[in-house]
Amino acid sequence: MPVYALDNKYHKYSSGAKTKGYIKNKNTGVLKSFMFNPSELSFDRGATYAEISAPGLSYPITQYVRGNIITFNVSLYIYDKPYSGKVKEWEDFLNSFVPPTVNTGGYTKPDEMLFVMGDFIRSCVVGTLSTHYTSFNSDLLPNEATFTLSLRQV
Repeated sequence: MPVYALDNKYHKYSSGAKTKGYIKNKNTGVLKSFMFNPSELSFDRGATYAEISAPGLSYPITQYVRGNIITFNVSLYIYDKPYSGKVKEWEDFLNSFVPPTVNTGGYTKPDEMLFVMGDFIRSCVVGTLSTHYTSFNSDLLPNEATFTLSLRQV
């Protein structure tokens, strides 16, 4: 029976995918392995060009200006039945990458992350963190959630 890493612990599973990715907080060093591998990953790369126009040219000259930032979205599904606080643990971890929900009176820069999924490795900041609870226990504590991260490479 295969052994797979899950939140830095080893568990035996009879089926399912290996954990091949993780998120590491670059400021604190805390690392969390994916509970379930994201089902897809797509990203955009591009470049910015400028047009230089002059009288008498048949068409403008195109000049390379710079490369564009890589952006991508990833959804992380967290399952916690029976309830053990795993959804809250992930939510607290991911909230360190976005501004706090309460005005603390001072400037607090969100942490940067290292996103690793197979050989796709990027230093990123979170543009948006979306939380979607899909199940609750009898005390109305979330025991199933999907966190969608809008990431930008830095």
